[in-house]
Amino acid sequence: MSNPIHYLATLADGTIPASTASVPVTLTGDTGTVIDHPTPCTRRWYDETAFAYFRLVTAPGEALENHWDLPIRLWTVEPVGETGTPDPRHYPYVVLTHQIRVTQEIDPATALGPNGQKVQTFLRDELSARAIQWAADWTADPAGMERQATDLRLANTQHRTSGLRAEQLCADVAGRARLGAARATARAVAARRARRAAQSADADPKATSYAVGRAVAQADAVLLAHRMSDYVVRALNGTDLDSTTLAST
Repeated sequence: MSNPIHYLATLADGTIPASTASVPVTLTGDTGTVIDHPTPCTRRWYDETAFAYFRLVTAPGEALENHWDLPIRLWTVEPVGETGTPDPRHYPYVVLTHQIRVTQEIDPATALGPNGQKVQTFLRDELSARAIQWAADWTADPAGMERQATDLRLANTQHRTSGLRAEQLCADVAGRARLGAARATARAVAARRARRAAQSADADPKATSYAVGRAVAQADAVLLAHRMSDYVVRALNGTDLDSTTLAST
């Protein structure tokens, strides 16, 4: 049986996010570098401070826990010395240690799951323009769009499930696939960038909220496309709400 690979995500400058509140720890590309925790907990493995140990994961889709933003850098590392886990039953993929050895830096898209490259492209290159269009659709017909959006969220049809059910399925599937942190980060980034884009176009609060909702749903669709049926993906993409579709109905 091969040894598991351990992953550690950092900020774009290589700093471990949890360490910024105390003694910053920054990873470099030097293979084999051994790093000691600067302020290790004295009682293993208690959260005596905000940064009491190195938290590694063997599931790359959980490496982004408490990151909430992109870009990041992703590393494979080896725990050195004694290790622990916060909860073997619920978090068997989490490994705690006071010393690590850096092995290599890898593609950060790995932390966003099998569709990581597509998620990055959606968030970086496609989302802002879509958010502006979604806000414009709402602004052009607020009452009509609210009615359509409510119908999508609550009602099943022959061709799609409800938006609410789709969201619940995504949360369940992401958890079982060890993509919970990837999903949380993708949704947070999608919401923030959609809000910024809509507001840049002078959208009012309701139009902006609509754009944000569409953004996080489509982030789910891209992230989990390999695990969702078309019946669910159609609800997440909400294509029947788009102006070109509405204009043809």
